[in-house]
Amino acid sequence: MKGKLDHHEVTALDSSKVDKKLPEPPKESRRAKIWKGFKDFVSIKSTPPRYQYNANVQVGGQNFQVYTNSPNLNVWSNNSNTVVTSNTPHTHLQHFQAQPFQGNPFQLQVPGLGVLQLQQPLQFPQTRFSFPPVYQHPLAPQPAKPVFTHIYQDEAVCKQIDQSRVTERFHMSEDQVGQLETLSKRELGRSERFPNTLDSAVAKRKSFDFQRLNNIVKEHQGKLAEKLPTDDASIKEQGKKMIDSLEEGMQRIDTIFKTGIHYFPENEVEMLKDMRQQLNSERSLVLQVLRQDGASAAGEKLDWKSATEFKRLGYDLTHDVTRHLSEYHGKEAKTEEALGSGKAHTVTKLSFEDGDETVDKVFKSEDAVDTSHFKEHTDKAKYLDTQRPRFAARNLASQSLQDTLGLKLLPKTELTVHNGKVGLLMDVAKGKQPFTAKDGIAKDIPFDPKENPKVAAEIAKNLNSAEWLDCFCGQQDRNAGNYLINPETGQVTLVDNDHSFYPGQTSIDHSEVKTGASGWLSPWPGPPTLIDRDVLNKLNATTVDDITAKLTGLLQPEEIEATISRLEELKEHAELLEEQGLVVDDWETWQSKTQPPLSATDYIRRHGSQSAYLNAIPALRTTESAPQTESRKPQPRTPSSL
Repeated sequence: MKGKLDHHEVTALDSSKVDKKLPEPPKESRRAKIWKGFKDFVSIKSTPPRYQYNANVQVGGQNFQVYTNSPNLNVWSNNSNTVVTSNTPHTHLQHFQAQPFQGNPFQLQVPGLGVLQLQQPLQFPQTRFSFPPVYQHPLAPQPAKPVFTHIYQDEAVCKQIDQSRVTERFHMSEDQVGQLETLSKRELGRSERFPNTLDSAVAKRKSFDFQRLNNIVKEHQGKLAEKLPTDDASIKEQGKKMIDSLEEGMQRIDTIFKTGIHYFPENEVEMLKDMRQQLNSERSLVLQVLRQDGASAAGEKLDWKSATEFKRLGYDLTHDVTRHLSEYHGKEAKTEEALGSGKAHTVTKLSFEDGDETVDKVFKSEDAVDTSHFKEHTDKAKYLDTQRPRFAARNLASQSLQDTLGLKLLPKTELTVHNGKVGLLMDVAKGKQPFTAKDGIAKDIPFDPKENPKVAAEIAKNLNSAEWLDCFCGQQDRNAGNYLINPETGQVTLVDNDHSFYPGQTSIDHSEVKTGASGWLSPWPGPPTLIDRDVLNKLNATTVDDITAKLTGLLQPEEIEATISRLEELKEHAELLEEQGLVVDDWETWQSKTQPPLSATDYIRRHGSQSAYLNAIPALRTTESAPQTESRKPQPRTPSSL
């Protein structure tokens, strides 16, 4: 029955028993009456509720008397012979068939809570309804389109989710999960203080919902810790079970919002809304994993939490990606030390035990979206996908092209998962920044060939090779803050290769002296002035098939096509340098064919662009360099703030 209740109690009596004549009680003596009156006077009595309306329900050979203060009364029954007589202004009797299910023989609709379903159906004899009830919302009429029990059964929706970006995942903390259990116990205590009332029923229902949501969260966290199976069929089976559980939590919250939201304070409503959103995002991520062809390539390498994290970052779980997992992946770090963080990334130093040795690594976490605002500084018409930047993959792609050119400029870079975050695990880079804004130049780095010709030549060679690699990768952020020089060996180490391989970067950027929007010198060296013999040979031997094989799975097709376009342009430029005799075999002894002859370092200083990596170091610019106009006066390149 449904109606807006003024009292939290409904009483129903069996009229067949009420109509029977009861034996008259024995007469009381005068003394007994006086004593009873005195006890009634001093005793504390509760005032019984006074009901304005009543109704008689006749069904299944039984009569039931119902009392209420609500002017609206609605009776559901699957017995077509049910008769209701009532003095309520608005009385409705609704019949239903067994299918589709719309109600039980007796249900009470409470505004804001839903349908209270009593423990026993109306057609069975009873003298008083039993509490606590269980509430449920009447099902909506069957829609015309097919209804799927679970989302993975709806192929159209699944395809939409496959192509969608899900940047949020389930991130409830232990404290938040514990709060659900606390709320459940609190509501259970409330129900025991007011038994056999509607308040008690509501409290018990809330307690049950909180406890069930708590169990769903804990069960899901346990499933996330399990290793991904090694076959696709098992991945699908496990994924579907996880989705079933997540959907139960979503449906439970939906029912609360539809029928009982008025019984929850604002802070609990906001908590449930946030939880509902997290459950939905997590369901989409699990769905993307189970629908990933070849996800078994990550079997036993990743657990479900790591697998869904890869999907959140926009990566496919294929061999092209998982083959880059580090040998230290899954090992617990002995120590960890925060090295700092920028606007987009956090960097942590991790130490691992490897036999009797301690190996230090640097971990840089990955980002789901691009928050660097780098597009504003590069002013590129075709920027990387800000919703799927895949920065880690760009670093790995740079490493792959380095191998193609036979260089060793990047630290060893691999993938791993640390504290639930996917990111890069790299060797610790040794060296110093070439210059700083404060000091102008890093001291004790032997740039001068007269001071230390061997190391100076090695520095010039490596900086020139770095230009070729960066032009090949379409690097947009090679500033003094992301490369180091080892003063003892002249080794150059390139770090932070996130901003490379833009899909619209189909040609080599030529050097520009004018400052960009951020006020720092354009980082593009332009086509390099010289080329190392080994780099020339490797470059000429590189084919389109080589590039495609190395970059597939890491980059998008349009990014690979742009790389191939840059490769062809670099080959043409290298051919021109070879014709002009500008290929260097020995960077310490090489001399140009110019008059006067110049060493490799002096040739770059005089004929190289102002943004050439060697020339960008302000203290190395000499009066022997090519004359510059005032408007093209070299400016020191400062570390990018991004």
